[in-house]
Amino acid sequence: MAAQWAGKQCGTETVHEVRVSPRDLERLGHGVTAERLIEASFEFLLEREPKEAILRQFALPEIESYFPEYAKKMRDLLQERIAATSFFDCTR
Repeated sequence: MAAQWAGKQCGTETVHEVRVSPRDLERLGHGVTAERLIEASFEFLLEREPKEAILRQFALPEIESYFPEYAKKMRDLLQERIAATSFFDCTR
């Protein structure tokens, strides 16, 4: 799957094409959609570098070659968000 992400900061925008394979989604997504994984991945990247420094086209596993902590941070972040969502589940 390839998805585009457009980021706006300080009045300027960048567009990125991100590839997510089913294997990447299973390994990194921890039960979330590809779109949510990409969004969380950009949150991770933008905490570390300006949007202009992010590659315009890449596959998610490439992030680990620049930031070895990426997979662990995604697991922690997504599990935290899933737990927070479950906490407020009104269907119980």
